[in-house]
Amino acid sequence: EWRSIPWSDKQRDLQYVNDYQPHKEVPHLRILLHGPPGAGKLIIVNIHFLLQFNPKTTLSESDPDYNDSPTVEDQVHILVCVVSATSLNVLNQETVDKIRKVREAASDLGIPQIAVITKIDEEYSEIKKDIKNVYKSIRLKEHVEKLSAFLGIPLNCIFAVKNYSSEIETDDDTNTLILSVLRKIIDYGEDYLNDRTP
Repeated sequence: EWRSIPWSDKQRDLQYVNDYQPHKEVPHLRILLHGPPGAGKLIIVNIHFLLQFNPKTTLSESDPDYNDSPTVEDQVHILVCVVSATSLNVLNQETVDKIRKVREAASDLGIPQIAVITKIDEEYSEIKKDIKNVYKSIRLKEHVEKLSAFLGIPLNCIFAVKNYSSEIETDDDTNTLILSVLRKIIDYGEDYLNDRTP
């Protein structure tokens, strides 16, 4: 394994995510999801997030909704880039440049970032056979390294999940991967809040 997952700790992570409340003076964690269409961003929407903007245009100072003095509560606390495993080999330069531009703007603001690779069972046969092969897959590791180089996101900030698609029942191992990512999102977002509030 090139990364370990505590498969037996699903209940601990579930409790952690369910019980989470920002301990600073904000009512919730603000998570900004971005990525190409069809990447599977809805897999992360188990935590509330709010967007104040039109994704097709850049918010300018002349915009009536522009806030030149955002409070910590108004700010994005963590940026999550979501990319489908099925599209990693066909990401065009324009898409990569757009993702990098958002990531660099977030970096300038001190916003922590992670990337999530979704639909891993659709791209890697060894993971489709057994999801516990996720961090044993050499092909996935190569794609994580490639994504890291493309986007400038460190390897230890890139995670992988399997999406629910045709299933009618939940699966403990699938949930373990999703919960481990949600926990990282919370941890990084909480770090941002700790750095921004007394």
